[in-house]
Amino acid sequence: MNDETKNLYDFYLNIATLLGAGIAFIISLHQWRRAQGWQRAEQLDKLIHKFETDELLRLVTLIIDWTDREITYRGQPFSVQNDEVLLALRDHSTIKDRPMFPGEQSTIRDSYDALLSFFNRLDVAITSDLIDAESAKSYFAYWLDHFLR
Repeated sequence: MNDETKNLYDFYLNIATLLGAGIAFIISLHQWRRAQGWQRAEQLDKLIHKFETDELLRLVTLIIDWTDREITYRGQPFSVQNDEVLLALRDHSTIKDRPMFPGEQSTIRDSYDALLSFFNRLDVAITSDLIDAESAKSYFAYWLDHFLR
């Protein structure tokens, strides 16, 4: 085999190697992006699980959904009434009476605090691209809209 033919084979072999490396890089990049999507979905699933299983968050979803209802909370009867909810959300610095939040108002207030904390955590996850905003919106928009009303 002469040198010219050998150089031609080396040239084609180098081209094939570079094409193979390029294809492998593209496939790897595609797989990495798919894995990132799965990880985002997994993080969203963890947030949804927390939202559905946390006692205070479950309570606040009932409070948001109903204006008057009797429920069971931590094995005890719990009354959700709109006027009590509004009283529980008063500015504590303007209240002089003791106790500031009688009856179930303190628990209602704690549940709203848990919801605000959860939505803050959700916002951080969306802002930092930990989860997909549209996917989170499709699940949590109902509760956020009702909360804001």
